[in-house]
Amino acid sequence: MKGALAEILIEQKRFAEAELLLNEGLELARKNAIDPRYREYQLLLRRMVALYERWGKPESAEPFRRLMAHP
Repeated sequence: MKGALAEILIEQKRFAEAELLLNEGLELARKNAIDPRYREYQLLLRRMVALYERWGKPESAEPFRRLMAHP
């Protein structure tokens, strides 16, 4: 749910708010030891990459891009 809201915020260029929601989602996934290969986890990573690319911060997207390639 937060991920979908984050996508809307990204479209509205409300990047800091979207970043907060996505970080909360990733933290929850880590806390619950969700397997990084899990579809929803990978979706969060893709959304983080999209966020930073749209925000003009491609260097911030790199760690998430690497996690997508090597879960």
